[in-house]
Parts: sequence; C-alpha cells; structure tokens
Amino acid sequence: MREGAARLASLRCRSFPEATYSGAFAALRGDFARVAPFFASDPSDPGSCAVRAEECDLAWSGPDAAARRKKLADALTQYVRGIGGSPAQLAAAERLADPRALVVVTGQQAGLLTGPLLTLYKAITALRVAADIEARLQRPVIPIFWIASEDHDFAEINQVRAVDATQRPVRLRLPPLPNRRSVGDIPVPAAARHLVGAAISLLPSDEVDADAAQWLRGTLDASLKARESLATWFARLLAALFPDKGLVLLDPMLPALRELAAPTIARAVAQAPAVNSALAEAAARLRDAGLTPGLALEPDHVHVFYHDEHERVALFDHGADGVRARHGEVAFTPEAYARAVADRPGAFSPGVVLRPVVQDAILPTFCQISGPGEAAYLAQMKHVFPLFGRTMPVIYPRLGATLALPADLEAAASVDLGLGDLRDGRWRRAVENVVESRSRLDVAERFELERTAVRQRYETLAHELATGVAPALRQIAERNGAQVMWQLDYLEAKAVQHERRRERGLLRAVEGAAHRLFPEGHLQETTQSAVPYLLRYGPRLAQDLCDAVPLDRDHVLVHLDG
Repeated sequence: MREGAARLASLRCRSFPEATYSGAFAALRGDFARVAPFFASDPSDPGSCAVRAEECDLAWSGPDAAARRKKLADALTQYVRGIGGSPAQLAAAERLADPRALVVVTGQQAGLLTGPLLTLYKAITALRVAADIEARLQRPVIPIFWIASEDHDFAEINQVRAVDATQRPVRLRLPPLPNRRSVGDIPVPAAARHLVGAAISLLPSDEVDADAAQWLRGTLDASLKARESLATWFARLLAALFPDKGLVLLDPMLPALRELAAPTIARAVAQAPAVNSALAEAAARLRDAGLTPGLALEPDHVHVFYHDEHERVALFDHGADGVRARHGEVAFTPEAYARAVADRPGAFSPGVVLRPVVQDAILPTFCQISGPGEAAYLAQMKHVFPLFGRTMPVIYPRLGATLALPADLEAAASVDLGLGDLRDGRWRRAVENVVESRSRLDVAERFELERTAVRQRYETLAHELATGVAPALRQIAERNGAQVMWQLDYLEAKAVQHERRRERGLLRAVEGAAHRLFPEGHLQETTQSAVPYLLRYGPRLAQDLCDAVPLDRDHVLVHLDG
C-alpha cells in the first residue's frame, strides 16, 4: 500500500464525442429550443439568472421566511457537524441563514461507497455552478447535495460495480436487507467491513493509496460506532471527498426538514388530480416532440409515501374517502390525513414527482443539477410547480465524463483502436488481428509441413531398412516414426500454448479497458464505482476533478496519469 498523498501526476481533459446523450438532457446541453416548452429557463442564458433570483426572493419574502431560513441553517449546520464536515462545509451551511442566500441543489440515491461515478459529477457540477452564479449575482449561493435517503429500493443501490485485478467485472454487495424500508432507516450492517475490505482488494496492494484506504475505513468506523444509517455513511463519504469545498450534505429525513416540507405534503392529496393531469398532458406533448417522457405513474397516485414501523408504502387517491395504501395497509380520511401530517410530519415523504416541489419549498432553489433520467421526468413538471404556488427552477445538466487510466490508453493503442471503439465488440476481432499480424510464424502451417516431411522420410527409411537389411526393421522404424510425430505434436502444443498466453494477455488488457470505460456497453459514469479510482489516486482526486474538468462540453474524457 502506498503511503502519503495521492500519486496523480497529471489530469488532462478532452472532448469525447464517442460518448453521447439523447432526449431532454441532450437538448438542455445544446438545443434548448427543442425543449423550451417544458422548462422554465435556458441554463445557458445569463439573463435567466436575474429572473430566477427575483422569483426566489419573492418566494422567500413572507413574514416567516427568516424563521424558515434559520430552521434550515440550524438543521444543516448540525447535520454537517455530525457527519464530520469540514470548516468550509460548516461555513456554507451557516450561510443559508443569510436572507439573500440562494441554493444550487443536486442529489442522488445513497449508493454503497458513494455509488456510481455520476454521484461525484453531480456534486462537482453543483459546486462549480454555485461558484459561477455567486460571482455573477454577487450574493451567497450554496451548493447542496440532497441525499435521497427516503428511497426504499435497497436492492437498486446494493451493489458496487468495478473491475478487479484480473481485469474482470465484479459486483460487490451487502447481504440482503429490508427492501421496503427507507435507506435512511437502515443501520449500517457489520458486513460493511467485508464490503470495504473487498473494495480495497480490487487493486493490487501496491496500487492502493493509504489515505484512500483510511478514508473508507475511517468513515465506516465512525458510522458503525454511532449506529448510523446507510444514508449517513454515504454522507460521511461524500463530505470527506470535498473538504476544501463548501458542499453541504442534506438528509430530507431530518425532523426539521420534514416539518418544513409538511405544508407541501398536506396539499398533495387535494392537488393530486391536477398534478396527474399536468403530467399526462406534458407526456403527450413530449411524445409529439419526439421525446420520451420520464414518468409512467398510476393515475390515482398522490405522490406521497407513508412510513410505518416496517416499510414505506405509497398512498393512492380514494376520492371522498381520502387516501390509502394499495393493499389497504394504511388509510386516512381527508381530515385524518391533514392531522397526521401536522402531528407526525416524519411519517410522510414525497415521491419522485413531489420531491422537486418539496425541495423548492424547503430551499431557496435557484438551480437544480440534473442527469439524463431526471431531465426526462422534470420535462413533465413545469406546470406542476404552480399548483403548489411555486415556479420551476433552472434545470442545469450535470457534467458528463469518462475516466481513463494509462493502462486503458495503452491497451486501446496496442490494438490500433480509439477508446470509443471499446464500447462494442469490435475490439475482440481487433485483438485477434493484432495477434495474427504480430506472429512471426504460422505455427499450424509450419508443423504440418514438418509432419509431412518426417512422414515421407520415415516411409523411405522404413522401406530401405526392410528391403536392404531386415524385414523386421520396418515395424521398428514405424514405431520410431510415431514417437517422433508424438514429439512434434507436443512441441506444437507448447508453441500454441505460448501463442495463446500472449493473446490472452493482450485480450485481458483490452477487455479490462472495455469493462472500465464502457461497462456492459453503457457509459462508465452510470454504473462504474468511483472507489477504484479514489483508491488508486487518493481521495484528493474528487477535488482535483472539480478544479480541472470543464463544464462546457457534452462529455469529457479525463486522462489520469500517475
């Protein structure tokens, strides 16, 4: 294990057009006119900054605004301190109390060991955009990472995808845990120690940065000692990656935030028919525009979940009778629902549709950083926000990037392929072609010629011995010839073995690069874990990427040299 700081010699970026996006996300990046009917602001238009800032000021100008801001700032300051946040992060949380403060928010599920690389890219984009908007508007703009701790699909996040030392793709998991409980309600299991050990063992020990290994083990030890949830462990990991940056982690399950969300949750049932109508109308218009809607929800969903002691269940509209879970596990009359939200706000949480609205109610949201999936469903949301007295924030597309190790570049170059060619199966044939072209000898052809020559010579020799010396020598000569042929077969097998070993080495190197850059043919950022890169170059890599990677390109290839 390497001691000391990260060993990243340089970090170079270039455009990577081989990695592409589609749909509303691609349009947000470079063809806003195509999606202008579905979003409130063009993220590339500087003029939208002032307009959105005025909307935020209006929304946070009421008599209770100062109290709401203080409640928000106090809750997040306490939370950031509890997860071991840095002085920069604590200072950023405290700035939320400033009446002029705005927020750039992004978020992601609380994936194991930070989840896929896109988690880092969302955080980086929020940090960079917040700094840019603060400089433009000359007022505080705080980057916030909203941890989707309320999500209950544990199976979806319970995996770490990477490539091991043998260049094979692997998935590391925790043992099965309750799948209908919010991640924020699931304590970190002791089995997480094995998960961390397995993650560190993905790399040869001499390639593991000691600081990164301590980062992984240290955050886990802190969460286990405090008996924290998987969501809080995730928060500790992410906060520790950006100690010099003012990234504020937010868990919406904090009691104070649930209280701030309660008025929006209370209105959700009455507004559900209008919300569902707006979603359906937007979906139809998106299809007419040649775009795919991101939401396919049941028409009677009220977009609120109820948390009982065991699981998180969706609530559905039953008209005058109120709401109930699909299978009747829980039911509320309209009056009982209003009382329950007021008395027990921690028992309710928003679904995917209501979450952006709740987010805007809790935070003075100037801008939301979005990935492709989020852009697809946010495109249906423009007319949902006004139903709750709000306006849609600026939707800014997150950074897209692919990290390339020196070994990846070398492997692609060794078979005369570009990195983009590793996305499909062409590289397999390329390896075969290179092996064939580099072979100085056609082994099969050479040994066949030798066998023919030996066979002919022994046939002549056996005939001459049988007729010129003694007939019995023919059989002896034939047995001797068979032994020579066996030795030729053995020698050919050894030659083929060495040839295949050389081919396997090249194949393994190229295959490893393909698995790292395009796992299962997908973009690296969507499935590949950040952990192997952080273990190799140290936790400082996250801040190095934040400082160096440009945001003004569709997708960036990052050369990591070390």
